[in-house]
Amino acid sequence: MSFVLIASMRALNKEAAEELIPLLKAVAARANSDEEAGTLRFEPVRDQKDPLNFVIMEEYASKQAVGVHAAGEAFKNLGRAGARLIEGGGKGIKLTTFDRLTAVPKSKL
Repeated sequence: MSFVLIASMRALNKEAAEELIPLLKAVAARANSDEEAGTLRFEPVRDQKDPLNFVIMEEYASKQAVGVHAAGEAFKNLGRAGARLIEGGGKGIKLTTFDRLTAVPKSKL
């Protein structure tokens, strides 16, 4: 059974939000590549009504795959920048874990 994680964060201000976007895209590029075969989904999204709010929908084949993800340089760059860009610094990222109740859906993209 896969490991599902939702990360949510709020940027300090509009400028910080804009700076977060390329960092999140860099993490997503590696996460969705063959370098992270155990990452099944990494999808950062931004709130349409409040553009300072971000959510990342993540799914991993195992907890070990989360470790591989966290070891990536793009992830580390995001973590370092988060200290100055995210409300509450690195502690401002809220992580919630979930158990998948259904099979992984076939991609419709």
